Amino acid sequence: MTRVRKEPEERRQELMNTALELFCEHGYTKTMVQDICQKAGVAKGTFFYYFPSKEDVLRAIVERWSNEFLSEYKRQIEKLDAIAGLNYFIEMFGKENPIDTLVDKLSEEKQYDVMQQLWSKCASERFNPVLAELFAQGVKEKSMKIEDSVQCLGFFWAILDAMYPTDCEEGFVYEHDEARDKIALRLFEALLGIKKGSLKLA
Repeated sequence: MTRVRKEPEERRQELMNTALELFCEHGYTKTMVQDICQKAGVAKGTFFYYFPSKEDVLRAIVERWSNEFLSEYKRQIEKLDAIAGLNYFIEMFGKENPIDTLVDKLSEEKQYDVMQQLWSKCASERFNPVLAELFAQGVKEKSMKIEDSVQCLGFFWAILDAMYPTDCEEGFVYEHDEARDKIALRLFEALLGIKKGSLKLA
């Protein structure tokens, strides 16, 4: 059988796509590196050339999602003011995204430490710099009043988590709630010194 040669980045993306599919179907815990290799039609050596471990391919999947999210976000808000940009960021987090099923599986398996580690790294390295820049824009435009942007970021994520909770409790089912949205938006306004009623979700 002739082995198909692919460009390195193409092969890497293929392994990530295969791993994501298996993680979502069978769960992260039950999926072994051998399963990923078998489905992708590659030897274990090929997998380990790109990813030192199963944890690393999971991390790469989350990083790819965050990069795609931020790329789309930056494209959409290029000409928007800070308030509109913040509104769009909050809305985007509430939309269905490619890794929702993966997060649900990790939650079902009670992989909370893994989820926390992945998210902490993703937030600190990718999302927080973008939000800090957005906050600075708001202060410059005088639509926001922020004394400590670092502390604000921590509270920002806490509010967003409450607004779009993940299924971390047994028996919990998330349902969209307009009342919760309104409370969260008012909290965001108070936190960032934004005029009341300025934030509105579509």
